[in-house]
Amino acid sequence: MQKKLLVVITLLMPTKHYIKTLGIKINSKNIQVKYWNILSLINFKYFKTIENSKLLKKNKKFKFIKSYKELRREISKLPTNFFFADIVGNRFLGFVVNKVLTLKGGISILIDLGGDIDIKINKLLVLKFFLQKREFVLLLTKINVYLFLSLLNIFVNFFLKKSDPKIVFASNLYTYLKYKKKFRSAKIIKINSPDFESYLSLKRSKNYKKSKKNITYLDQALDENFDYRVRKFKNTTKFNPTYFWKKTNLFLKKIQYFYPKKKIIIANHPSRFKNDPPTNFSFRYDDSANLVGKSDFVITTYSLAASLAVLFEKPLILTYMDSFNFQSFERLVIINFYKKKLGIKTINLEKLGNLEKKKFDLLKNSSISKKKYNQFKKNYLTFPDMKSQEDSWDKIFRYLNNYS
Repeated sequence: MQKKLLVVITLLMPTKHYIKTLGIKINSKNIQVKYWNILSLINFKYFKTIENSKLLKKNKKFKFIKSYKELRREISKLPTNFFFADIVGNRFLGFVVNKVLTLKGGISILIDLGGDIDIKINKLLVLKFFLQKREFVLLLTKINVYLFLSLLNIFVNFFLKKSDPKIVFASNLYTYLKYKKKFRSAKIIKINSPDFESYLSLKRSKNYKKSKKNITYLDQALDENFDYRVRKFKNTTKFNPTYFWKKTNLFLKKIQYFYPKKKIIIANHPSRFKNDPPTNFSFRYDDSANLVGKSDFVITTYSLAASLAVLFEKPLILTYMDSFNFQSFERLVIINFYKKKLGIKTINLEKLGNLEKKKFDLLKNSSISKKKYNQFKKNYLTFPDMKSQEDSWDKIFRYLNNYS
């Protein structure tokens, strides 16, 4: 019996983290999986800068599509019936590929990889911020970009509207309910989120022991921001990553002074392809769950990996700068969302002058609410029963095999 085919279209590069997230190493007796990376077609220059990164792993299932001719050739090889998952995001080429694969006879599926939270950007607050800062030119630039993207989105949705998925794999209650309402005719299946799976795997390990021996900083790679670098245009130079790291290092040095017996370790972002973080503190790749599990407390900016601190029930402190808004208003919106939903504390990196050990101890100890943490887990990280849905990709493959 011939295997069924699943094609995963993505921009994610094959690092150890994303290989695990995308299930690339998991083999199925009944499902053949092909991973097409189309980053080169969206931003060839950026692709070339990271193509030879030491972090990228080779895998025969994973293919870099480096030309439109190659893309057409791969599409022409597809059988009459197949599944495809679009993990490209809201980008024009993603809409085109989605449309072509639908016309080819593909069955669209949606795989929720976690990190989706309920936030909305108040446009009036955005306007107020830039007017107060007297950044009129930057405001005009952002308005023009917003209008252009809005018109492009209208055009794309009119001519190239993505087909609604027939099958949705949802990784938490929030997305389950959202997709159930949005895609009424789709079958919605529960799976584990990647972070919940990492948490479960570590908790089940015989070698895992609770401890508070280190302090973990979850890196956002703001100096190498993947989504921002994928763009071919930049709409601000007002946010300075070098200045951000200068302030972050100053803050971490204060923390190290407060807790000399704790080791500060930076958990590198999986999209930090080219450089190590600009800091003298220790850092590790692909070890975020383990580091958080052994932490006294966790520090980050607006990282979605903050969910690990919630799962392991560690105090969580978010740092920020007002200049985040110059590059993306979404950052402070996410920080405020976490602050409200989790009952945690935030620190402005530009106002560290009066930060003392006693004051920070009080802040750290109050930056955790078990009641809010538990509610957040049930809504945004898993489901109310907090049970494993079995290995996510095994469940995905089993369901696709039985689908008819």
